[in-house]
Amino acid sequence: MTKKVVFFLTTLVILPGIMPAFAEVIEFQLDKSAYIEGDSINAKGAVSSDSSGMVTIVLRDPNDEFVLLNQAFIQDDNSFETNISINQKFQATGTHNATAFVLNMTAGKTESFDLVTVISDNNSVSNKDLPKDS
Repeated sequence: MTKKVVFFLTTLVILPGIMPAFAEVIEFQLDKSAYIEGDSINAKGAVSSDSSGMVTIVLRDPNDEFVLLNQAFIQDDNSFETNISINQKFQATGTHNATAFVLNMTAGKTESFDLVTVISDNNSVSNKDLPKDS
């Protein structure tokens, strides 16, 4: 065999073993449907089997403007989980979107959540009246 054929066959055998397998997110969820500044969003989900690498989560405000990007490692059981802090980068109240994906954002899964300001009797922000998700 020629050197080119041997190199090609070797590449076919070795390359899949060292290159990470990519897939898209098949399940994505947030722990609540509403948050206030200071809360933390627990985002978790799953990717198709034999995936590796990282899941990217992009958060956008009610005007579809970029707020922030977060990433989570894909675990051996094809799950991922991360906590995202609601901080001063979140300037608009209303319905925000979080989209989780591996390579193709348009093939990712999107969940919506509300960023609210709750005023209690003493005019301070409180999350005691936020809806509880089951």
